[in-house]
Order: sequence, then C-alpha cells, then structure tokens
Amino acid sequence: MNPRMWCSLMTFLFVWANGTALVHAGEIETKQNQMTVIQAELAQNRKALKDLRNQKKSLLDALGNLDESLSKLEKEKFRTEEMSQQLEADLKRLSTEQVDAEALYNQLKTRVQNRLKGLYVMGQGRTARLLLDAQNHSELAMRRFMLEKMTQDDLSLFQKHDEALKTILRIRREKKDALTSMRATEKALQIQLNLLKEVRGERQKAIDQVLQDRRLARRRAWELRKRYEALAELVASLIQEKALKDMHAMPGLALFKMRKRLNWPVSGEIIRRFGKKKDKKTGATHISKGLHIRAKMGEDVKVFAAGTVVHVGWMRGFGRIIIINHGESVHSLFAHLSDALVMAGDQVPSGAAIGKVGDTESLDGPKLYFELRHRGQAKNPLKLLKTAGS
Repeated sequence: MNPRMWCSLMTFLFVWANGTALVHAGEIETKQNQMTVIQAELAQNRKALKDLRNQKKSLLDALGNLDESLSKLEKEKFRTEEMSQQLEADLKRLSTEQVDAEALYNQLKTRVQNRLKGLYVMGQGRTARLLLDAQNHSELAMRRFMLEKMTQDDLSLFQKHDEALKTILRIRREKKDALTSMRATEKALQIQLNLLKEVRGERQKAIDQVLQDRRLARRRAWELRKRYEALAELVASLIQEKALKDMHAMPGLALFKMRKRLNWPVSGEIIRRFGKKKDKKTGATHISKGLHIRAKMGEDVKVFAAGTVVHVGWMRGFGRIIIINHGESVHSLFAHLSDALVMAGDQVPSGAAIGKVGDTESLDGPKLYFELRHRGQAKNPLKLLKTAGS
C-alpha cells in the first residue's frame, strides 16, 4: 500500500465517521415537545387563578389543576437534572477515553509511518527482486514465507491504525454531541427553574387570597365538604371490589385494638385534628376526617401497618393520594403527596415508605393528610398512634 493510497483511506474514514447521527438529539427534541405541552397547560391554569371570585368556577379545580401542572413540571425538571448529570458523566468518561485512544493512535501512527518509509525506500518491484535473488528452492520458499508474514503483519498494523482512528473520531463526535446536549439541557433546566419560581409565586398569592378573603375561604370549605363525600364514595367503591388475596396476612380490625401503639407515618406537628373547627378570622367551618401533619418536603411517608395498595392517583382537594387496604374493610389514606413510591396492587409491609411529603393541593405548605377508615367511616387516628416520645 503506497502513501497516496493510505492518505485516500484516511480521508474516507474521516468522512464516514462524521456522517453518523447525533447521540442525544432525539432525547432533547422529545423533552422540548414535552415542555411545550406543559407550558401550554400551565398558561391555561395560571389564567384561571386570576378569576377566583367567579362563583361559576370551582376554587379547588383552579388550584388543583395548577398543582397537577406544577407536579408535571417538577418531574420534568427532575428528569432534566438526571440527564444533565448523565451528560456530565459521559463527558468525563469520553475525556478519559480520548486521552487513552490518542496515546494508542500516536504509537500506531509512528509505526505506520516508519513502515511506509521502509516500503518507499525499497521501491517498486521489491517483491520480485527478493524472490529472483534466491539461490535455491529452499531459500525461495523461505523468502516467500517471510514476505507473506510481513504482508500479514502490515495488514494487521494498518487495521489497528484504522480502528484507532475510528475510535478517536467517534469519541470526538460523541464529545461534541454531548457538549451540545449539555448546553441545551442547561438552558432547558434554567427555563424550568424560572418557570417554577414564577408559577409558585402566583400560586402562593392565590392561596393568600383564599385564606384572607372570607367569601373565598367559606366557598373553599364548602367545596371541601363535597370532596370529602367524593372521597367516601371512592373508599366505598374499593370496599365493594373483589376480595384481595392474602387477606389473612393483614391486620384488619386488630388495628383498632392497638391504642397508642401504632407508629406515625411522618414526624411533624399536627396543624388540624380530627373533627370540625371554625376559623375565627374567616368564619369558615373546616371539617377534617383525619390528621393534618406539617412535615418536611420530600420526607418519607411510611405505612403504619401491612396492607395492599388499592389506589394511587390524584383527587381534587387532596392532591396526590394513596389508599391502602389493611383487610376487613379497614383502609388508610395518605394525601398531598409530592410523589408515590408504590403502585396499585403492591403488597406493603409495616414501616415501608410508600410516598413523599408534598404540598399538592395544600394551602398549608408541605404536609401529610392522614385518614383511617372502617367500612368507609372515618376514625380518629390519634387514638391509635403512639404518644409523642413513647
């Protein structure tokens, strides 16, 4: 192989390697499309916040729809952060690979150059001269064998050189793509962070308005009473479903005998207890069928007894909820979650983390709303939970 042919081969390899598709372009485009949908949804829901006094529209729907959109944006931000971390790791890995690949390529390049110089010095017709200068058949056979071995060694060297060059070109291409994706990801993350801050600010203003305006506060309390009815209907429908397997392994009614012995689902301060309470400031009567516990955002919510997850979803007025069947028509409910760690049908042991504390559809900041029901009737969980410090 003469030097001119070798140069042509190198040019072909460079063009071929640079013609491949971008690694992360599809993912970036998908994320951009998802963000467009979320932004359109948020714009519509933000508009509804400006018309809270319109009695034809539901307060809970206005705030709830916004919170659902915010939850989607939070998840998208989380995925963007994950992608950014992955790209960072990719760039670090590619930089290390590039150093190793270029060191190997330089070694092979030197060997190829020296070999090409040797072939050039020997000139054309070298093979014929070597064979014709043989003194006898044995020497001829030996020279032929040595020439074949040299040819194989040359082909092996050139092939290794080709592969090393392809590796460098691939790494450079991937590194360039990763850098492009990193810039796009960082830009997307900043947009998401700014949007979250802006919308959360608007949300807080709307919450303050509801809490301070007597008419809005009363309207919300009335709407919440209706949502408690809907919640009771949901639990009733779950009771009527087909009996679950392994029901014998669940505590059921035995839970009500464990007074002051059950573990708390989260640690925190009770801000609203079981029963009715009238707000002196607004005059609104608040009904609570469970406990409202202020807790740290993102804290694990743990189930206090074994059971089967029968519902995971979003419910107006309560945000993201999880309902667990403990057997014998005993259910527990956990609401205002930022995330669910289980799915319907999962068997959960006592003490298992099932979700994360959040503020979805909460006007009190991060908290957990916790209910305990038997045959659909709400029971006061405080009678069963351990006394603080015990």
